[in-house]
Amino acid sequence: MATDDGFSYLMPGHSEKHRRAPNWTDGEMKALLYVWEEFHNELKTSKRNAKVYEKISQRFFQLTGEQRFKEEIKMKIT
Repeated sequence: MATDDGFSYLMPGHSEKHRRAPNWTDGEMKALLYVWEEFHNELKTSKRNAKVYEKISQRFFQLTGEQRFKEEIKMKIT
C-alpha cells in the first residue's frame, strides 16, 4: 500500500525515528579521519567516551558544516 502524498514515511513501520541518515560523502569521510586523528589518544585513554564523541561531532561540524551526531560518528568509527 504505497502513497504518493510525500508522507509514506509516517505509515506504520516507517516512523520518523527510524529514517536513515544521509550517506557519508568522500569529503566527510576524509574530515572524519582527520578529526579522529586529533582525538584518538583521548578516545584510547577515556573509559566513558560519550563526551569525546560529542567533541568530535562539534569539530567535524566546524570543518565540514555538516551535522553528524555523536552516535553516527561512533558507529562509523567502531
